[in-house]
Amino acid sequence: MANPRGFLEVHRAPLAIEHAVAGNDTVTAERELTAARDKPSNRFRSFESETNALGYRLLAARKLEQALVVFRLNTRAYPGSANTFDSLGEALLSAGYREAAIDAYRKALALDPNFQSSAHALRGLGVR
Repeated sequence: MANPRGFLEVHRAPLAIEHAVAGNDTVTAERELTAARDKPSNRFRSFESETNALGYRLLAARKLEQALVVFRLNTRAYPGSANTFDSLGEALLSAGYREAAIDAYRKALALDPNFQSSAHALRGLGVR
């Protein structure tokens, strides 16, 4: 039998973040993400993409406010990532926050001027 403890340890952070967000405990969610990101044994894991995937799962479930919290946490944990801001922009737009979405897409492009997803989204919104 595979090591269930190892499985649980590997998947603890995303589950803890999701649980904290569901309980409106953003402090704990951010603490869990930061601790997981900074743990030396996790240096080869991508908590940025795992957190993004959580945000998209919540978005698909129409849990818009929870998704926004997760995407905002991800931008704070990975402030140099265009992808985190692009994903936040998508969630903001889905939630009806057009101007905030534009700001997020612009931030993504400021970080990476060649980030096509954000450029495409801004063109679709009629924004340069």
